[in-house]
Amino acid sequence: MTVNGITYSEHLTRNEVIKMIGEAPVIRVENENCDYTNRVMDTDEYVEFSATIDFINKDKENCTLAAYYYQLDEDVENNELDQLEWKVDHYVILY
Repeated sequence: MTVNGITYSEHLTRNEVIKMIGEAPVIRVENENCDYTNRVMDTDEYVEFSATIDFINKDKENCTLAAYYYQLDEDVENNELDQLEWKVDHYVILY
């Protein structure tokens, strides 16, 4: 998918990303702090967060790897963020 000249991958699993770009960028993005995306969700039940890193792909192009997380809105409102269980839902590569 291309939006405003930026090409986005489909939602990818951890294993798919590792096969495409290697494990090092995946570990880096998983160790980054995530933040609210402020994206309007289809449901008010979840809040979306993401973390991103820049990397150079095998074709020597600058790319970005994003990891997306979802938390229940109720949990976000009633707990400190560091008390929540953070698990990556999916990854996206921006070319």
